[in-house]
Amino acid sequence: MKVPRHWTLSQRLAHYSVHGSAGCILWTAAKLQCGYGVLFWEGRSQYAHRLVWTVANGPIPKGFHILHKCDVPLCINPRHLFLGRHADNMADMVAKGRHVARQGEACGRSKLTETQVRAIYQAPGSLREVAHQFGISRAQVRRIKNRLAWKHLYGTTLERAQAGL
Repeated sequence: MKVPRHWTLSQRLAHYSVHGSAGCILWTAAKLQCGYGVLFWEGRSQYAHRLVWTVANGPIPKGFHILHKCDVPLCINPRHLFLGRHADNMADMVAKGRHVARQGEACGRSKLTETQVRAIYQAPGSLREVAHQFGISRAQVRRIKNRLAWKHLYGTTLERAQAGL
């Protein structure tokens, strides 16, 4: 159902929400692929949870994000929202086990395979020669040989010592 133009922001937010489990109030209108609800308000699309924060608590200070205690992107319950900076959001993500660190070949920007990295580590010759052979920079060869890059391949200090690395 299309809502009347004269409705306030609070009325629109209430209209497009339902009570869910664990105290969440879930957004039922448009959402982005990332899972967050959006509402066209004041001439642009805006995140529903940010609009709810503004209605409940006033303007969002510059440089701050609105974070979810419940980790439900569609939740717009003001009690489940809190202010935080980007670093707070990243720390919250790691603390709750939602961070997936991609290393080595799993990292989308990687030019090398694990086999190539192991070959670079053991390759004789100057940094320039090895870099030319593998099509990478001398700096990257140095990082690999000094075990500053691709660290996950070398295990713990004890494992490296036992392997003669």
